[in-house]
Amino acid sequence: MSKSYDGLLAYDSSVVKITDPILSGDFIYMEGGIFYKPLIDGNLLNDLVEGLPDAYNRFIEILKAEGQIYPDFF
Repeated sequence: MSKSYDGLLAYDSSVVKITDPILSGDFIYMEGGIFYKPLIDGNLLNDLVEGLPDAYNRFIEILKAEGQIYPDFF
């Protein structure tokens, strides 16, 4: 997630620094990867990939409500 883009971005794993190697929360395995379950339940994945601001804002709300990110996260 990036402040300059209202969607999900893919990064080259060789240039990403892992700050917390533990996954906490409710995740689901689907073909193609492991996904945050509320993202799938809310049908937000495609809209986030497309960069739709409403989907991004909803996802941020979900993450804040579940304590996954700080309340003052942009």
